[in-house]
Amino acid sequence: MTSLWNYLFGEDGGYRERRSIVHENKNEAQKSIASAIVLTKASREAERIARCAIAKLEEANHRKAIMADENGATRWGYFTSISIKNTTLWVAVLIAFLLFIPAVYLVDRQSMFEIVDGLLTGAAVGVMVGYFKAAWNAVKLPSHKLVSADYLVVGIIMIAFFGAIRFAGQWYWRALNKPNWWIDSPVLLMTTVGIMIGLFLILMTTSSEKGVLLPKAYLKASWLFALSLGIGAVMIWAGWG
Repeated sequence: MTSLWNYLFGEDGGYRERRSIVHENKNEAQKSIASAIVLTKASREAERIARCAIAKLEEANHRKAIMADENGATRWGYFTSISIKNTTLWVAVLIAFLLFIPAVYLVDRQSMFEIVDGLLTGAAVGVMVGYFKAAWNAVKLPSHKLVSADYLVVGIIMIAFFGAIRFAGQWYWRALNKPNWWIDSPVLLMTTVGIMIGLFLILMTTSSEKGVLLPKAYLKASWLFALSLGIGAVMIWAGWG
């Protein structure tokens, strides 16, 4: 009886051993639960990060789709897009000039001016249509900060708008047999002022980085303004002289 009691509950019995085994199993179980909790938190964090990455990717793809739609791209863009080299551009511009040379000498000069004035007016209207949305986003309310591209598109729109009026006015002037009252009118004078302002806006964009005007842009623009005004002053002095 005593031996059985010692075996079950004694110092050298199995109770303490079994209790130790149970305690060890309990510790192992607690460690496993803690590990599972850590893994669960890690998996949840990984899932959250993955969802954020997917959301950002979807947003980027959505923006690309919008830009592609605005640029007129389609799923056939690979076949319809135009990509030319700078040398090709040089050749194209040179050919365009060469094609006009025979007409300059073979077509009546008055008619040729009217043709070119009409073509330029049409091109200016096309530029206005193409750049209108970007220019409107740059100047529309509410008040917001401008980037370099905003100065550029507004300058382009101003040159195209006032250029269209100017050269359409010259076409009209030639069609009326060149009356002085029209070529010297305030309307054509103000169109020239508008073109000048547009050119100065474009001049502001000559020094920028990632769309932001750099401090040196203002310094560069200052001496370019000075150069422009100096040339203008010389021409004015020569005209009045």
